[in-house]
This record gives sequence, C-alpha cells and structure tokens, in this order.
Amino acid sequence: MESSNNFNMDARELKRVIFHLREIIGISDLQGRFTFISPSVKEQLGYEVEEGLGKHFKDFIHPDDLKSYIAYFNRDIKEEMDKTTLNFRVRHKDGSYRWYNIRGRLVYDEKGKPVEYIGIGIDITEQMAKEEELRRAYEEIETAYQQLQAAEEELKAQYEELHSTYEQLQAAEEEIRAQYETLEKNQQELLEMHKKMEDIVNSLPDATFVIDRDDHVIFWNYAMELLTGVSASQAVGQKSYTLTENFYETCRPSLAHYCLQGKLPEGEEYRNVSLKNGVLHAEIGPVMIKGKERYFWLTAAPLYNIKGEIGGAIENIRDITEQKKVEYELRQSEEKFRSLAENTPAMIFVGQGEKFKYVNPAFCSLTGYSEEELYHDLLMWDVVHPDDREIVKQRGLARQRGEKIEPRYEFKLLTKNGETRYVLYSGAIFMYEGQPAIMGTLLDITERYRAEKKLKKREAQLSIIAENTMDLISQVDAEGRLLYASPSHRTMLGYKPEKSIGNSVLDFIHPEDREKVWYEFQKTLATGEPSRFEYRLKRADGNYVWVETLGKALKDDSQKPVLIAVSRDITERKKMEERLRYLAEHDVLTGLYNRFYFDKVLEEMEKNKKAPVALVITDVDGLKLINDTLGHSAGDKILKKYAAILKSCFPQNSIIARIGGDEFAVLISGALPQVVEDYIGCLKKEIEKINAAEGILLSISLGQAVRLNAKTSMFDLFKEADKLMYREKLLHSQSTKSSIVNLLMKALEARDYITEGHTDRMQEIVRKIGERIGLSESRINDLCLLARFHDIGKVGISDRILFKPGKLTEEEFEEMKKHCEIGFRIAQSSPELAHIADFILKHHERWDGSGYPLGLKETEIPLECRILALADAYDAMSHDRPYRKAMKKEDIIVELTRCSGKQFDPWLTSVFINILSEIEE
Repeated sequence: MESSNNFNMDARELKRVIFHLREIIGISDLQGRFTFISPSVKEQLGYEVEEGLGKHFKDFIHPDDLKSYIAYFNRDIKEEMDKTTLNFRVRHKDGSYRWYNIRGRLVYDEKGKPVEYIGIGIDITEQMAKEEELRRAYEEIETAYQQLQAAEEELKAQYEELHSTYEQLQAAEEEIRAQYETLEKNQQELLEMHKKMEDIVNSLPDATFVIDRDDHVIFWNYAMELLTGVSASQAVGQKSYTLTENFYETCRPSLAHYCLQGKLPEGEEYRNVSLKNGVLHAEIGPVMIKGKERYFWLTAAPLYNIKGEIGGAIENIRDITEQKKVEYELRQSEEKFRSLAENTPAMIFVGQGEKFKYVNPAFCSLTGYSEEELYHDLLMWDVVHPDDREIVKQRGLARQRGEKIEPRYEFKLLTKNGETRYVLYSGAIFMYEGQPAIMGTLLDITERYRAEKKLKKREAQLSIIAENTMDLISQVDAEGRLLYASPSHRTMLGYKPEKSIGNSVLDFIHPEDREKVWYEFQKTLATGEPSRFEYRLKRADGNYVWVETLGKALKDDSQKPVLIAVSRDITERKKMEERLRYLAEHDVLTGLYNRFYFDKVLEEMEKNKKAPVALVITDVDGLKLINDTLGHSAGDKILKKYAAILKSCFPQNSIIARIGGDEFAVLISGALPQVVEDYIGCLKKEIEKINAAEGILLSISLGQAVRLNAKTSMFDLFKEADKLMYREKLLHSQSTKSSIVNLLMKALEARDYITEGHTDRMQEIVRKIGERIGLSESRINDLCLLARFHDIGKVGISDRILFKPGKLTEEEFEEMKKHCEIGFRIAQSSPELAHIADFILKHHERWDGSGYPLGLKETEIPLECRILALADAYDAMSHDRPYRKAMKKEDIIVELTRCSGKQFDPWLTSVFINILSEIEE
C-alpha cells in the first residue's frame, strides 16, 4: 500500500492494484448500468467481465433484496454520499446466491456534476452463514433453556464461547471495513492528483514536462511535442538527460534535474540563473530549433507527494525569442535616436504650450542658451527674431490646437549674443504626456542665405563665362522652345544664336533621337533631378555632331520651370566607341573575328539547322617558344601573317576567327568534304611559300569536320574538328601549350552596360546581408565579386535586345536568358572568377522554381544567388529607371513581402527588410 501514497503512481500501477483485488469493484452510470467490473467477478461469481457490462444491477440481485438495494442506490444518487453499507444477495452464474456487503459513492466531473457511481463489494457469505448459525443456535438455546435447567452452566459456557466467536467476527468485519476505507481514500487521492496534473500540464501554452526522482519523464505536454518533435508516448519513461539532445543538440542535465538536486546548474549555457524557495530560473540561447535561433526562459520547481516528500520536479520552457528581438530593436532604436539627436548638426526641440520640453546640444550651441535657461527662463518664441516672432508664435499655437499649418517655413533666430541666424523649420504634432506637443527641427541656412546674395553677384560673372565657353549653353522652356543660346552655337553648329531663339529644340535634333531627348527633358523638369544624355545635333551644313548634354531644371523669374542645358561635342568619343564595338567582335591583332563572335555564329547555325557546314580548326605551333626567344613582336607578326593567309585561302563569306591565343577557326557554309580539302591544300601551300620567301617558321596543326545534315550538332562538329587538331598537334615535335585568352577582360572592354553606381551599391547591400546572417569574410568577398560580375554574360547578348526600351518578345527573352550560361563560360575561363562561375549560372533562379536556366527552387539555389536576387531587386526598385521613378521604401517592402516565397527566400526577405534602414543610411 505504500506505493499508492506516492503521487507518481500512474495508471498502469492503479490497474495492477485493481486487477489483484479480491473485492469486486463495479462502476455504473446513473441509471444503474455497469460500465466497468473488476476481473475478480470471474473468481467470485463465475461471470466473465463482458457478461456484466451494459447490464442493470437488477439483473443480478436477489428479488427479496431488490427493493432495499434500489432504495439504497437512489438515496446515494439524490443525496450527499452515504457512508453506510448494505448487505444483499447476488446471483452466482451457477444459480446460487452469495451475500455481499457493498459500499458505494458518486463520481463527479470538473463542474461538480455526478457522472458515475462506483461500488466495492466484499463477499460476506461465510460471515452471514456464521451469523445464521449463531441465530439458530441461539434459538435452540432459548428452546432448550426450559428443558435443560440442569445443563445451564454448560449451556452458559457454550453461549460465552459463541459470543466470543461473534465478537471476533465483528472485529474482522471492522478490520475489512478499515482496509476498504483506506484503499478508497488512497484511490481517490491518486485519481484527483493524476487528473489535476494532466489538466495543468497539458493546458499550459509553454512547453512543460515532469520528471520523477529518478529523472524519468512522467508527463510531456503538447507544447513540448511541438517544440522538440518528440511525442509524449516516446518521451514518457525516458530519462530527461537523453531527451535534451532534441532541444540542446547534445545531452545534458535538464534544469528540472538540477532542481531535484537543489543546486545551481553548471556550465556557461545557462544565464541569469537564480534559485529561490527551491524554484530555479535560468535563460538559455541561442539554440537552434528547426533551423532557427531561439531564446528560452526556463523555470523548474520541485513537486511533493502526500507525505511531504519531494517526488519529482516540473520544468517550464517559455520561448522569449520575440521578446529578445523586440528588446534588441528597442535598444537599437533608442540608441539611434539618442545618437541622432545628440550628434546631428540639426537643431531638434520638443515644445508644449509655450515652453521647451527638450532641446538637443545643437540647439543650445546655435542659440547660445543653456538647457536650464531654455527650459525655465525662456518661452519658445523668445529665441525668434522680433521680425518673425509673432507669426511663428501664432503658427506654433495653432498647430497645437490641431489647425492645419504649413509644416515647413523659414524664419530668423536671435541668439543670446544678438546674432541673427536664418533657419529652415520642419515640425510635426505628437502626443506628449497626454497633451499635443511639437517636435521640430531647425536647419541653419544662414550660409545658404548669404550664398544666395553672392549668387546674384556671380550671375554677371557666369554670363561672361557663358558668352565665351566652347560648350553649348541653352535655356529651354517647358514647351521645348529655345530661350537662350550661347555664342558657341555659331562655332559648333554654324547657326546665329539670335536667329535660333524661339525655335523648338527638336528641330535641331536627329529624328531618331528626338523621342529619347524629349523624355529626358520632361523627366528632368518633373523630378528636378539633373540628367545626362547623348544625341545628335544638326549643323547648318546638314551634317550631324554627337553631343553629351547635362540638363538641370530651374525656375525663371516668374517661377516657371526651365531647363538649363550644357552640351559638349563628343563626336570623336562616339567614333572611339564604334571602334570599341568593332573590337568586341574582332581580334585586335589580326582583324579577324574573335571567339565571342565565333561562338555566337556557331549557336545561330545550330539554331537555324544550317547544313552543309564545314569547320576547320588550326593552331599555330610553337608560338610560345617564338615569343620567349624572339619576343612577342615576332609572335605577333606570325599571327598577323597567318591571319592574312587564312583570308586568302578561304572564301570571302567564310567566318574566320581567332578563337584562342594561337588557335583559329573557319566556318564555311555550303562546303562539302572535297572542297574543304582543296581549301586546306591551298593553305598548306601558302604557308610553305611564305616560309620559303620570308624566312619565318610558321607551323600549324589542323583538324576539320563537315556537317552534312542537321542531325549533327555544331557543338559536336566543333568537338570533332578540335579533337583531330589536337591529335595532329601531338604528332608535331615542336608543339607547345596554347596560350589562354582572357575572355573576361575582353568582354569587360567590349561593353559598358552597367548603370552608374549599380555595382558599388550591389556590393554594399550584399555585404550587409552577409554580415547580418553571419557569413565568413571569404564568402562575403565572393558575394561582392558576384555582385560585380553576375551580369557579365550580357556581353553575349545583342545590343538590339540588351538595350531595347520596350518589352522583349518571347524569342528575345529566350535569347536574353542565355546571358547566365554565357557568363558561366566566361567566368570558368578566368582563374579569378572560376569559383563563382556556378553562382553566375544560377543567379536568376527563383524560390518557387520558376526561374532560369535550371528551374531550381528553394535551398537548391545557392545562398549567394538568393542574397543577390534580393539586392538586385531592391536596387532596381529604389532607383529611377527610364520607364518609371524610384519606389518609396514602404512600397518596396510591400513588393518584397508579396514576392517572398515566390521569387525570394522568405527568411532572407525578412532579414533584408529588417536592415533596410541601415542600407538607406
């Protein structure tokens, strides 16, 4: 019976006790139908448990005892629990009847409503038989008393013996009753404790578990299942030490374990540890739960059994991650505001009524007053110059009354030493200590005011400069009419300036450039932001010159918008750019096509299924040896000579390209094998002739292949010709390794397609994201390198597509998507970029798998590419584009959130939104 006193006796132990009781325990509903019968019914009455379940007690009680039993049962149901017992007869399965003493009571639910009736029956058949025997013996004694006067003493002795037996039976009955009451009390306490424990633990919102004195888990609530992924059925019976691995990533004693020991936990993982009145508190974190850092507040307390002994401990685990985050952000916000207010050169103040409530150091510094003077001796308007004091006062009080007043205006301050300072005021109304107050900033614009005075003085000087500069200086109104033209118009364009006034500037612009110029013109007037654009101007002789114009919007004396344009002749620069475009597709040394152009033609032939096509690949043998011994000028001479030979031996419509340092390729459309052999024969003869005539050592390795139909891909054709060339090269004793042309550097020189400042901003953004999520410095450096070169593959996209102002067609977009693969190939050819080539290939993949070129999704996409996607999108939205203005921060956040889980990694999106303020600063 001792174990039943311990609070942690579970349902299995209770079941074992009930199953081994000799007494019959029965539970019925309030109508008298059995819902539970203990297994002892089989031994005592011969019935299987299933034979009694669902039947009414009237089915088993002797008819003579039924009335008294029903009265006893109904009294318990209607009244308070009756502690009396009842003796009655119960039918055995064999038809006989056995006497039982029953003791019953009601069972209530949590609301105090009776739901069941439980009774315990003790077999008293033998006792009743003895009592019957005693009764009969007593009757016999009474009958024989008159007849056996002589045997009175003997009968008296027998009576005393029988009386003693009766007392012994009564004592036995009392002992059984006492045992039954003790069992019932212990059973009830156990049931109530278990019910209360389960209700409390499972209703807690925090993760909670309970251990016994041996550290075995006996309760594990639902919140604990969600936190650890371990179910209650798996946890119960396990030592808490082993289960902590699911939480801490390593096994260690739980806080509840330390609580049982009555000591503080060891190790640095617990912080803010306290032990008071046996209750242990501690904080842990960060710990990784399901891939995320979490912080928790732990509380462990001992649990006592009915004897007042410690029988176990309960531990509560509360997630405080969001609280820690809010605390951190609040500290950051307070520190930023304090730092801003205390260190900004702008004057910041808070005023309520007519008194200052707060002023920052800059306010005191400019006015010359101390905080004490401003708070206690002066009204807010006392620092305003008398000229402006009344109007500033009226506006300040009106704003506090809720009237709509212009939030920004200028006025004069009067400092303590009498100096006048000009300031720009900006303010807003907010509630301070339950009353409206003004938070205002004052910018000292005294120098600007003085500068404006000087500006008028300088205008005369600038006029002189404008009259004598070589650049074109123009003033244009909002309708595009020329209001002013500097004398340089005569020099550069051949027009008399005075005759140009009043004409539309579009009349002087090349028809192809007018739409672009007009767009830039209108954008500058609308935004007020300076603009820079290039276009062609028509000279008086009919020729055109290229100019670069810097435009700035101003207002004339009548406050109408006008554009001031300064234009410089860039005709020679444009010619140089044309030359650079030529060099993007041609080899500088030989004038032949380069590898970039060759690959593009190869892809076009493959796409167009062109056949027949012949491909010849050649390699100049020993070029490195020539460079090392005779110098690079000699090697260059051989390369140029060989390029001239190729041009002379192959048809004019052939694509002849230098595809490597010493490697050349020739594509011949419509050529059959025999014709190719003739061309190669001519090539070899020319080489022999040149070697003999000019005394140079030109040796080549050569391979050729012909595609007769579209079944053979151009890339397989290239591989075949290249393989044959290298096979021949191995046979040449003077063969050396071919030099590698740095395609990347040529590609960078070929085009400048990157928006000004874009790469610098991208590198700064990805660096901040990388630092925030804890990337190593080497990975952050790779991120910055990726930000700089991720779009390098666009050098392989035609200008028509790359710089198209409108929406791309489906075919054009498919062509544009190739820039990832082009960039991948370029990066692979450079030792400095080879390690980020895979990132360049995958930087247009999307989180939901709808990206290109591989259709990767979620974590299949490298982390660096997911970070770049956010940075690239943010930079695009936060800066002006020809087709739209920059978006506001709030709109950007809405768009990023909308695309989270579709285009962007949700976790990285959340991190990025949290650091937007830092990025904008």
